[in-house]
Amino acid sequence: MESPEQPPQKTAPSEVTEHENNFEQALSEVEEWLQNLRNRHQQIQTAQRQRQQLQEQWHQPQADLEQLKEQLEILEIELESRLITWKDRREWFWQFLRLAGLGFILALVLDALQG
Repeated sequence: MESPEQPPQKTAPSEVTEHENNFEQALSEVEEWLQNLRNRHQQIQTAQRQRQQLQEQWHQPQADLEQLKEQLEILEIELESRLITWKDRREWFWQFLRLAGLGFILALVLDALQG
């Protein structure tokens, strides 16, 4: 006798919705992070252009020396900051740690099921 084929097991709709929500949330977080990175990049480019203009004015004898020094110092401080802050690195670290932990637990479960 032929055994009837069993239909593949489907995940519960609530699980699919939860996975979709998690994916959409992660995607929106990445999009927000990318937009912040783009904004910061634009800010740095603007600061670099202003710095270049101020450096060109520096050599002009009629320029107000003290004002130019002050503006250059402010722009130097802006340019010294990094594109990616420690907070961004810390979030990626915890994401990695969480996923690595889940992978390790999954490996233990699969190992226990095999033998």
